[in-house]
Amino acid sequence: MAVVENDNLIEQVAILLQRRYNIFTEILNLTNDLLEAAGRRDDVSVSLLLDMRQESLEKCEENWQELRQLGENPSGEARYLKKLVFQDPDGIEPTNRMEHKILDLRVRLLDRIREVKEKDRMLSLNMAQEKSYYSGRNR
Repeated sequence: MAVVENDNLIEQVAILLQRRYNIFTEILNLTNDLLEAAGRRDDVSVSLLLDMRQESLEKCEENWQELRQLGENPSGEARYLKKLVFQDPDGIEPTNRMEHKILDLRVRLLDRIREVKEKDRMLSLNMAQEKSYYSGRNR
């Protein structure tokens, strides 16, 4: 993989990916709490947790925009950063410690996103039942 002239950009990517992982961990925890509250039919907690989850989703969107902006960097490093941030991490062979850290974060992040999606599917089925987006779909 190409050598990046500006180590600061690579560090920024690592920081943003770590922040993204933390945000998705927060979303997962809130989703788990939502599942519990919905199971108890605790509408007050459900409402509060939905608001908190929405705030986390907004943080996630802001983080995504920051990552995209780094990929649009006018320097010649943009292609390298896009590959590192957006390409399937299994298809990239790290050449240094920071690349390895970033790719590890990406793999962990993808796993966390899958967990959130599964819990979200369960939450949707629990709360909306037959009106759920997932009802009638392969589970």
